[in-house]
Amino acid sequence: MRVGILGAGWWADQHAQALATLEGFAVTGVNSRSLDTAAAFVAQHGGRVHADARALLAAPDVDAVLITAPHEYHAPLALEALASGKPVLLEKPVATNSTETHAVLDAARNAGVPCLVGFTSHYFPGFSRAKQIIDSGELGRP
Repeated sequence: MRVGILGAGWWADQHAQALATLEGFAVTGVNSRSLDTAAAFVAQHGGRVHADARALLAAPDVDAVLITAPHEYHAPLALEALASGKPVLLEKPVATNSTETHAVLDAARNAGVPCLVGFTSHYFPGFSRAKQIIDSGELGRP
């Protein structure tokens, strides 16, 4: 799978390192508000710099999109990526408010493509136990 990354900061670097360990995955493009940051990212992880998000989303060598940009750009970028028909892995939060969050969820459903949120804490034992307690009803309805 050829992956384009929107945002070239620390989280993008973490994802690119993880992708490098997976067979069949490659970073093929990146876009960042800073072209210098994007160029440094490409020098380290490969791919090519795209001058803007739309160019990356239209690139024929991008099969899926990772969004690691600052939080305020998550929803707008996710909406554009989903409209392009590309599957999305979106770093948390989905958006900065509930209206935008629901817009992203609706766009994912309407596009019929996967949109995953990079939130792994729900697998932590404490969170799993909290879910069990809530599901049991012993605390009442939250």
